[in-house]
Amino acid sequence: MVKSKLILLADDNSLSRNVLERILEPMGTVKTSTSLAEVEALVKVVDFDLILLQLHFSGEKEFTSAKKIKSLSKAECPILAISSSLSLGETQIYLNLGFDALITKPIRPKEVILQIQSCLVGKAAVAHQVFFEELATAQVISISQLTQLQKFASISKLKEIYDQFLQECRHLVGERISTFPVAIEEEILREIHSLKGNAGTLGAEKLYTSAKYCESLGRQNKEKDFNESLFFLKNAILEFEEYFKKESGLKDE
Repeated sequence: MVKSKLILLADDNSLSRNVLERILEPMGTVKTSTSLAEVEALVKVVDFDLILLQLHFSGEKEFTSAKKIKSLSKAECPILAISSSLSLGETQIYLNLGFDALITKPIRPKEVILQIQSCLVGKAAVAHQVFFEELATAQVISISQLTQLQKFASISKLKEIYDQFLQECRHLVGERISTFPVAIEEEILREIHSLKGNAGTLGAEKLYTSAKYCESLGRQNKEKDFNESLFFLKNAILEFEEYFKKESGLKDE
């Protein structure tokens, strides 16, 4: 998390303002406001690093314009809209008004933090963090998914299916990502996409998470990040294979 920021929080609802202020305090110094006029005056003299701004203040006839606030501001900084009831039409409104992101009520702390991180440190950094968080909580093999599969297939059939999946994994490791760097080509992205789908079906959570991340980076043509992510995918494959051999729970019938 980026800290030591100067943040302006403008919301005339005391409850949501207090909740947001507690979320923001670990990031830096928070200045609060309850009126659009005060916001316009403040941004002319203070260099804020981030502004959270109510989309519609009580008593105001129109939506708040982030473009206007940015034109008045001493410093260029992200401005996030705060909205209590957002219709499909309002989603486009906040974008047209120049906001960088949206926070909806009721306030959900994790979503707020991710939105702020996206603005302050970049969407790529947020994507990396989300991946690591998902990977940390993912199981090598989901026991609940394995239990469900056992309702529809015999142990011997499941072993055959998992063995076929392991062959798919080994081919990817041995033939496609054995040497680095790996060029981003449609063929390898198709293989990773197929592996992702099969991993999801079979409850190989870490493999699914790693493959999803690799495919996303490849589709964005981020070659350096894509190659780095392949190390996680390869490790997930090796971990899955070792776990499957020892602890998968597929005992002989």
